[in-house]
Amino acid sequence: MSLWIPHHRDSKGNLRYYYPDFIVEMKDKHVIVETKGEVDVDATFKDRRAKNWCEDA
Repeated sequence: MSLWIPHHRDSKGNLRYYYPDFIVEMKDKHVIVETKGEVDVDATFKDRRAKNWCEDA
């Protein structure tokens, strides 16, 4: 399964697309999984947009 979440703003205000690291298909739901290997100043923006997308979907 592939998923991209459109239109979030990064820390510099640039319009970006967000591609989750993994999507886990469970028996009764799907879970978006992100791994963090380094400090990313845009992680907060991605997290907020993913949460909003899930609420809208």
